[in-house]
Amino acid sequence: MGEIKIFCAGPEKQLNMPKTDNVLITPDYFVSKSKIRYTVEMLKMCGAKYVLLDSGGFTILMYEEKGKMVTFDPTKPFIKEDNLLNLSPVHVAICASIVKPTFMVGLDYPVIKTDDPLEQYMDYTKKLGYNLHWTWASAEAREKYCPDIEFFVPIQAYNLDQLQFFWKHIHGIKFDGISLPIRNMSIEKLALFMMFFYQQGIDKVHILGTTKPMIIAMAAFMAKHWFPWISLDATTWQKMAKTGGYINHLDLSSEYIGNVIFENHYNNDCPCPFCKNKSFSDIYNLKGPAMTYFLGRHNFWVTEYFAKEAFNHCDDIHMLKYFLKKNFKPRRHKEIERLCNALTIVKNCKDDDLKVVEKLLMVP
Repeated sequence: MGEIKIFCAGPEKQLNMPKTDNVLITPDYFVSKSKIRYTVEMLKMCGAKYVLLDSGGFTILMYEEKGKMVTFDPTKPFIKEDNLLNLSPVHVAICASIVKPTFMVGLDYPVIKTDDPLEQYMDYTKKLGYNLHWTWASAEAREKYCPDIEFFVPIQAYNLDQLQFFWKHIHGIKFDGISLPIRNMSIEKLALFMMFFYQQGIDKVHILGTTKPMIIAMAAFMAKHWFPWISLDATTWQKMAKTGGYINHLDLSSEYIGNVIFENHYNNDCPCPFCKNKSFSDIYNLKGPAMTYFLGRHNFWVTEYFAKEAFNHCDDIHMLKYFLKKNFKPRRHKEIERLCNALTIVKNCKDDDLKVVEKLLMVP
């Protein structure tokens, strides 16, 4: 039996961020001496036990899409300005040597989000050289600047063939886990990739950039049965808080708190400590920063709560299905069936040829 962890991504001291054992930061937190001091203070404030330093590769994609200049020169300082980004594997490792996180993700060049097979092939091919070189360079920089920090290899691939090709060409790298961005992936493809990691003997997988409930449920089942460690992260808790979004502890659906008050007239049955003895009217009347503060803590707490509940209710697939169907509205039941079908296939075929499993899963 392993563990499932939800990492608090995008933390901000000004939001009086939630107390949590798990925090994700990026090189953005190291752009200046004052930002470094801010980062150290913020991590002390939240009492994090596990800190994951993501490489910030997604920022490369954002700058590229906006036509801004991006360079990868390790001999110059890390720069993130309005129209210029300079980021390299060495910069990520130096950031890790300063704050000493538990885990460091190697620098990657993210593939774009597209369902078009030709666009996928072109973008994967365009960025493969960068991703192979940077994975090796990140491993070398880790050994030089922060050898005691666990190193996660980032995966940028659209399909099993691309994953296997990348894997073949990083053979020999010393690493401790995998970081897997979730965009572009169906639940079946995620199951297939996770089975690849299982067959390779990987102990730790971080699923980057999502806290969707079906993915949390899959991660919970796999952590309970096959992996010692699976973690996830997203900034959803924070984005919702800033716009008045209240996340439901049962299914992680969200709704503007004003709608809950004026349209639905629900009683507040949330088990989180922040909602105790508070009606939805009480929450709505907080207004401004006080509401943002409250919702941020509530939203993150219920996300962790859902992950724990899913983990506690997945001794087998039937138990997990019952838990999910009890908590989700009927319109989501097809998703639950799809998830459980994928889990059933990989459970029965987890040691089989992945090409056979891919066909059984009917991976889109």
